[in-house]
Amino acid sequence: MRIEIANRLRPYSHTPGVSALIPGSSWSLKAYPARLEFENLISRESKTFDLNLTGLMDNFTLVQDLEKRALILFGSAKEGYMRLMVTHKDKQLQIHAKRTPSAGISIGKKNLKPKDIYSIDVPEQGYLAPFVENLSLGCHKAQDIDLMRRRLDLDELLPFWFRLGQLTPSTPCCHEEGTLTLLHPIADLIEANQKLSVSELLTKLFSAGFSDLFLPRLIDEQYQGVAPHLEAPSSTLSPLTLLTEGAQLIRSLFFQQKEAEISFLPCLPPEFHSGRMLNVHAQNLLICDFEWSKKTLRRLIIRPLQSIQIQPIFQKKLKTYRFRTSTRERGETHKCSETLQLEKSKVYTFDHFEK
Repeated sequence: MRIEIANRLRPYSHTPGVSALIPGSSWSLKAYPARLEFENLISRESKTFDLNLTGLMDNFTLVQDLEKRALILFGSAKEGYMRLMVTHKDKQLQIHAKRTPSAGISIGKKNLKPKDIYSIDVPEQGYLAPFVENLSLGCHKAQDIDLMRRRLDLDELLPFWFRLGQLTPSTPCCHEEGTLTLLHPIADLIEANQKLSVSELLTKLFSAGFSDLFLPRLIDEQYQGVAPHLEAPSSTLSPLTLLTEGAQLIRSLFFQQKEAEISFLPCLPPEFHSGRMLNVHAQNLLICDFEWSKKTLRRLIIRPLQSIQIQPIFQKKLKTYRFRTSTRERGETHKCSETLQLEKSKVYTFDHFEK
């Protein structure tokens, strides 16, 4: 018995000049039909490349593919169709030519043909997350970022924010300036289990702290009156903190751990009435998948990484559940307050939660 998430995270935009973070790096790309502008969101170093493409480009699209950890740019210019993939690997920004016009695409001093790669040396090593946890909140709408920003539904936005935050290198945490000041109040609400107010603050943080394709920013350039405005941000600040710290706050809504005490749905906002989390790691003790519907935990699968004793903490309204190690077993009924002894290499299933 498995829990799966079918939806793939590939937000996109058709707007020329849209910016997006290259997954696994501190570099962003601002993409135009005939120009690529790279910027490091920590050092503020920048690099610009003009493309030998002319005419209005049909179907201009920039995709932030969080499954492949890459940006994909494509469209049809006067010279022909082009498709480029941008990644960060081994201290290099790499532009992969997937498809090009017959004459190729000129980038820097190189003319790229299909399967060619243009490499740009950068000082930072590409960030490889040791593992990636997956979140779905039951939304399967088109992933056009312009429509997503207009709808401003957190059940649609948070899975992208959560995934990209895990693929982003961590930066020194600061909650004292600009949009970063919105992080600490959210953490306080989660700690106090004020689930009714968390969603409102997360919405404000997303509106003020992100532009384009989930690109974090220190200044709310729309002047929405949500965060203090900075004329000149401190040179030591990086907006990447919004992604990395934000991802941890999102995680703590659904999963928390304090040594052997493991909490499931500890601060579930009522808007997220159904969802799934997969590949959740509890400090090398176990890996778990779980799902909920109608605001109630329905199924939990735990795979211990070692023989351990844990105290699972479920929603207060739940009293009992069925516990088994095989789908062929009838299972046993356990009280939610019980401590459990789990053995390494076994798979434990919890279901039939009762109030």
